[in-house]
Amino acid sequence: MILRVSQKRTRKVWLLIILIITFGIGLVGQEQKIDWNKIRKNAESYYTDPSRENALQFYHSLPESPVPRTERGPSFNIFGEYFYNNLGVLEKQVMLGVGEAVRLAFRSYSISDGFLEHQLDMILGDYIRVDPNKFLKEFRLHPQGTGLSLKYGWILCDGRLFQKLGPHEVCQELDLRIKALETIQNGELVPVRDECINTIAKEVSKKTEFILSFTIKTLSGDVVDEFLRSPYIEAQRRAFDYIISHQDKFLPALREKLGFWQDMLKSVDYLDKLLYLAAIFRHESLVPPLEEMIRDREFMGFCIYECPLVFTLSIYGHFAEWKPSSDLDKTWTTVSDVFRAIEILGEISYKREDPRDYVKGPGIDSLLNKMIKLKEEELIKIASPQNSNSRERIAAAYTLRDIVDNSKNLYDLYWLAINDLPMDASAEYRRSIYYAIYRAEKARLAGR
Repeated sequence: MILRVSQKRTRKVWLLIILIITFGIGLVGQEQKIDWNKIRKNAESYYTDPSRENALQFYHSLPESPVPRTERGPSFNIFGEYFYNNLGVLEKQVMLGVGEAVRLAFRSYSISDGFLEHQLDMILGDYIRVDPNKFLKEFRLHPQGTGLSLKYGWILCDGRLFQKLGPHEVCQELDLRIKALETIQNGELVPVRDECINTIAKEVSKKTEFILSFTIKTLSGDVVDEFLRSPYIEAQRRAFDYIISHQDKFLPALREKLGFWQDMLKSVDYLDKLLYLAAIFRHESLVPPLEEMIRDREFMGFCIYECPLVFTLSIYGHFAEWKPSSDLDKTWTTVSDVFRAIEILGEISYKREDPRDYVKGPGIDSLLNKMIKLKEEELIKIASPQNSNSRERIAAAYTLRDIVDNSKNLYDLYWLAINDLPMDASAEYRRSIYYAIYRAEKARLAGR
C-alpha cells in the first residue's frame, strides 16, 4: 500500500516537472524575444547624438547574452549592417574615454558576427592604454568573449595600430599595454588584471621567439626553406618579405629549386609558392623550367583550376619579353589556358568597379555592402589567412578584384595568392586575387 502511494506521488511529481518545463520554455522564449526595431531606433538615437543618456538607453536594449544563430533573422541582419556601417561613431567615443561608450562596445559582442567582433576587438584593444582601469572593470563585467580573449589574446592583443606595425613595433605596443595594466592596484580588479597581463606576455614571448628564430635563419641562409615549410604563418610572411626585398641574393636559389620541379609534384604546395616568387622576380633565367612544366603531360594533371603556372606565364607574357612558342600544342588545356590568360590580362584595366554589379546572392550581398566601404589595406587583412571566416575572405577577395587601382599593396596581394582559401572547389578566391594582382601590376606599369 505504501509502495503504491509512493509511485502515484512520483508520477504526479514528474507530471508537474514536465508541465513546468513545457510551459516554462514557452515563457522564457517569449521573455527573450528581441525587438530589433526598438534596438534599431535606440541605435539611431545614439548615432545621431552619442550622449551618455542615449548610450545607456542603447546599452540596456541590447541582449545581455549572445544571440543564438537560430534567432538571427532578417531583422537582425538589417540591424547588424546598420550598426556596423556607423561603428565609427562608437569608436570615436570609446577612444575619447567616454565610459558609457566603452560599456556599450562590450555589450555589443552579444549581437556581433565574426566580422563585427573583430572590429570590436580592435577598438577595445586600442582602448586599453587610454583607461586601463575602466577597461578592466568592463572586461570583468561582460564575460561574453572574455574567456576566449584570455585564451587566444583577442581584444588584448589586437588593434588598428597593429595593421601597419612590424613584429618589433607590435611587441613594443604590447609591452606598453602591460605597463598600463600594471598601474591598476584595485583589489577586485587584480585577478583579471593578472590574467590579462599573462595573456599579453605570452603573445610578446611568442613574437620575440619568432623574431629571434628568423634572425638566426637569415644569418644561416635558410630563408627559402622557412618560406616553404615553416608551420607558422608569421614566419612564412617574414621570410617572404625578406626574399622579395633581396631578389638578387635569392635568384640563384629560386632558379635551382625550380630546376627540380618534378621532385616537387608530390608537394605541389611548395612548387606553387616558388611559381609565385618566379612571377614576382620575373627574370629570364627562370623561363626554362617554366617552359619545361608547360610541355610536360604529367604536369598538366596538376595544373587545373586557376593554375599558378598559367598565372606566372601570363605575367611573363604580358609584362616581360617572353612569348609562348608557336610549337606548343594548344589542344592541351594548360597551353590554351596560358594563351587565354595573356589575352584576358590585355583586356583588364585598373579602373575601379563595384563588385556588387558582378556578384549577387542572399549569402554575399550584405558582406559586399560592408566590404565596399573599406580601404584596400583593410580588405587585404580580412582576405588574409589569419581570418578563419571563409565567407568574409571570399567577399574581400571579390571586392579587391574590382577596386584595386594602384600598386602600393602589390606584394600583399601576392601573399594572398600564396595563402589560398582552403576548400574553395571552384577557385573563386584565387581567381579574384589573380585579377587584383593583374590590376596592381598594370597600375605599377603606369606609375601608380
